[in-house]
Amino acid sequence: MQFFVENLFLIVMALVSGGLLLWPSIRDRAGGERLDTVTATRLMNDEDPTVIDVRSPAEYDAGHLLRAKSIPLVDLPKRVSEIKGKKPVLVL
Repeated sequence: MQFFVENLFLIVMALVSGGLLLWPSIRDRAGGERLDTVTATRLMNDEDPTVIDVRSPAEYDAGHLLRAKSIPLVDLPKRVSEIKGKKPVLVL
């Protein structure tokens, strides 16, 4: 027990450091496939995907991609049925 008390700072730092090292791999497992800008542009040009903009309505009104449909992120679970078809879906 004395070891833990005397080295509490080092133990906490080791746990935080380990968490930070694992965070990118944990984060990448969530959600769908992530695309870089070149791949997303090719997808938009070649496959005509359904584009969903999950930003707030104010941000959407300030500027959005052509043919993008506004479905704010907070509403997405309720409105997922609006995303129909077999086309790829690109979420921004």
